[in-house]
Amino acid sequence: MDPYYHFNTVLSERMDVLSSTVSTYLNTVRTCDTSTSLEYKTQRKNTKKLLKSAEGTLKDLQSTIRAVENDRAKFGHIDDEELGSRRAFVQTMSNRLHNLKSSASSDAVKSKVLADERSAFGRRAGDLGARNEGERENTGFVVDQRAQAGVMMRQQDETLEELDGAVD
Repeated sequence: MDPYYHFNTVLSERMDVLSSTVSTYLNTVRTCDTSTSLEYKTQRKNTKKLLKSAEGTLKDLQSTIRAVENDRAKFGHIDDEELGSRRAFVQTMSNRLHNLKSSASSDAVKSKVLADERSAFGRRAGDLGARNEGERENTGFVVDQRAQAGVMMRQQDETLEELDGAVD
C-alpha cells in the first residue's frame, strides 16, 4: 500500500483538530486572564503538542514524495500529474500549518499575555510605596520588567518541558 494515502488522511484529520484547537485557544486568550487561568495553560500546551504532531506528519508526507522523486522507476504507477497533485496537497497543508502556528503565537497573543502578567503583578505589587510622580514612574517600570521576566520564565519552563518530553 502507498504510505502517502495513510499520511494524507492522518494529516488531514490532525489539521482539522488543530484548527479547532487553535480557534478555542485564541478565544480563551481573548476572554480570560492568562496569568492565572489553568484553562489557558492547558490549551496552550495542547496546541503546542498538536502543532508538533502535525509538523511530524507533514514531514512524513514530504518523505513519501521525496522517495518517489528520487526513484521514479520504482514508482512508475505514480505519474507526473499524481506527483504534482501530491506536492500541491503538501504545499497547501504546509501553508495552513504555518498560518495556524503564526496565529497561535501572534503579536496580539503575546501582547495580551504580557498585559495580563503586568496587571497581575501590578495588583500584587500595588504602588510599592511610591509617594510622587517620579516614584510612580519607577514603579511602573519595575512592574513592566517583572511582567516581562515572568513571561520569559514561563516560556523557558515550557521549552524545558518540551525538551523533557522529547527525551522520553
